[in-house]
Amino acid sequence: GYTLAASHAPLSTLLWVFRVVVLYPGAWMSLSVGIRAVFMMIWSYTHNGYIDNLVPGPPRHILFGNLLQAVPIKAADIKIFHRWAMEFPVMFTYMVTSFLPMVYVHHPEPVRKILSPNFPKERKYAYKPLENFTGEGLIISDSSKWSKHRKILSKAFHLNAVRGFQPKILDCCETFVEKLKNQKGTPIDIRTESRVFALDVLLRCTFAMDGSWQYDRRVREFTDIVARCIVHVSDGIYNPLFYYPPLYNLLPRGRHFRDEVTRARKFAEEVLNECRKRGTEGSIVAHMMDHLPLEDIINEVTTLLFAGHDTTAHSLTFTLGLLARHGSAWRRCQEEVNRFTGIPTDITADTFLEHFPYLDQCMKESLRLFPSVPMVGRRTDRPVEVAGKSFPSGTWFCVNIYSLHRHDAFWEHPHEFMPERWETAGACPTSGSTSGPITPFTYIPFSCGPRNCLGARFARTTLAFALFHVLRRFEEAECVEFGEADLNVVLHPTAMKIRFWEERRD
Repeated sequence: GYTLAASHAPLSTLLWVFRVVVLYPGAWMSLSVGIRAVFMMIWSYTHNGYIDNLVPGPPRHILFGNLLQAVPIKAADIKIFHRWAMEFPVMFTYMVTSFLPMVYVHHPEPVRKILSPNFPKERKYAYKPLENFTGEGLIISDSSKWSKHRKILSKAFHLNAVRGFQPKILDCCETFVEKLKNQKGTPIDIRTESRVFALDVLLRCTFAMDGSWQYDRRVREFTDIVARCIVHVSDGIYNPLFYYPPLYNLLPRGRHFRDEVTRARKFAEEVLNECRKRGTEGSIVAHMMDHLPLEDIINEVTTLLFAGHDTTAHSLTFTLGLLARHGSAWRRCQEEVNRFTGIPTDITADTFLEHFPYLDQCMKESLRLFPSVPMVGRRTDRPVEVAGKSFPSGTWFCVNIYSLHRHDAFWEHPHEFMPERWETAGACPTSGSTSGPITPFTYIPFSCGPRNCLGARFARTTLAFALFHVLRRFEEAECVEFGEADLNVVLHPTAMKIRFWEERRD
């Protein structure tokens, strides 16, 4: 019997393989995926283990790396990363899992190199969750697609275009302060009002949609949807299932996120259709219609509506909170505003610094302490040398702008609100030169290099005119609640409530 079974063994083996491959393709796929996973893990341990040994980092779990140290208390994420940045003054390795390292950089010299054109944007990990919300818009896209879209969209944000937006921005500011006036003396959640104001400015200027959108229910609903989507995206960075939407959407949280994204993109389509109905002349849509397919236009409109209002709103919220918290700064800014004898239309973005130097310093200091986008990712596509260390192709880098702006080696009293530090700082040093004591590439609130913020000039102008109007209308403000800075893709306060008075209480 033994001899007979042995003689039929090869045939039995072939029949078993036939059943597995032909009758059970799922098992074959599982086997192939398993083999590939083993090889990927071996490659990861050799490739990424080299990086882990090259750049030291905080202690980590044998399986989960440093992931669990940042997840439990999200509001403290930014503080944890900053604490590690101060322990390792140039850069450190953060292990996303036991075999997935990301090199966090917070020193001006390596930052200068990493944000150069030679480092493409990292989108497989840090930015992939955002793609589930915005689609492959300007934030996500890379290479030739990004270059084409950037060139088209930049036409809406060049210097002359922003100058032309000024009357509309001023009108939006008047509506903004009128809404605050109607609530004077009571604590106002300035986060909500700032978001609605910033979206109103965006719709009226870049999309050429006239009307008072700050009173439109859809605008407030969209800002709330964006806030919830950003929480989903931020949580998704730590959730492996988020990178596989078909699986994530099976979860209750995944279905909720999918519904929110559907509502956000529906609003983007409504904006696009409204632009077409009114005529696209003078709007950003006009620049896209002749060059991009419909799906790309919807992705870019969604991206602009999200990024264009959310970052500006948080910058305005933090700046108003800091000024209301520091009464002497509020009064000094107000003295500048009161000395101005002209009308608001006499002010331009070019002459703002001339008329209001201290207010400009307060804006810069607020952006230093609370940059809207505190971290940006890059990934090498070739072997590179950074800070005297050789990194292989495929290395992930994250520029920690928050810690760069608070690095005690480059800033005196880095955590304090000190607008006076900018009196001798000269020009903004993002270009690599400065006439004052601030070291180049230690201040990059809108990032730098070819992928810097497209709407930086537009955001600064909106912020400046909004602050001017608030200071012009209200004699005094009190910050009732100044929440912690929370890291949900963008940096935003967990709370910000301010009281405004048209007359001084003393």
